Amino acid sequence: MPHVIVSDLPGLDAEVIAALREIMQDDFVDLIETFIKDSLQRREALAQAQRSDDREALRRSAHSFKGSSANIGARCLSDLCRQLEDALTAGGDLDVSAYLSAIDDACDLALTELRQLLSDPS
Repeated sequence: MPHVIVSDLPGLDAEVIAALREIMQDDFVDLIETFIKDSLQRREALAQAQRSDDREALRRSAHSFKGSSANIGARCLSDLCRQLEDALTAGGDLDVSAYLSAIDDACDLALTELRQLLSDPS
């Protein structure tokens, strides 16, 4: 399997990943695995909040996902969560489904890239 070059992965910030590798060292893999597992739960929380039409729960979930995504270097995902959070804070009509679809796509990309890092964590 070829070595994954993080700078070639558009879903992740190479500098954040490099810093995490340096700081976390042996725990880097655990950090990624935890984010992958956690992100699946966060996506479900967003979907559940949408199904129940709970805008405040949706805003809180977007806020939480924004922070965890930024911490792992998933900048696009974090930015989309911020956009949803900001739109919900501003109020008014918005197409929540469009936001969640974009968040799902960005999350899928980030998770794919993180899994590539797990298969070649060097």
